[in-house]
Amino acid sequence: MQVIGFEPDEHGVAYRVQKQDKVNEREDLFLYPNPASNEITIEFANDSFENVDALLQIYSITGKLINKTHFNTNNSFKVLSVDMLQNGIYLYHIILSNGIDKSGKLVILKK
Repeated sequence: MQVIGFEPDEHGVAYRVQKQDKVNEREDLFLYPNPASNEITIEFANDSFENVDALLQIYSITGKLINKTHFNTNNSFKVLSVDMLQNGIYLYHIILSNGIDKSGKLVILKK
């Protein structure tokens, strides 16, 4: 969202108005299940993700890079193994070659 200025409300109080992005692709990119045990699915829910190079980086909670996986979004989803991860909380960062990226928390809970 971009700030476009100050606009008064019906009482004359100025506040910042944010311009809505045309499409918020970050919200069309899903990682599940979370918590995960053996694998995760990354789902791409709109056409701007079609046939794009992607990188998934997984970090420890202290910021150490644990794993990185390159793949292509030639489907509407990608299933990836997380067998190399122990139980715990991790941070993930998905970077796409079309300029979109998403970060979040990933919980691994193996049975």
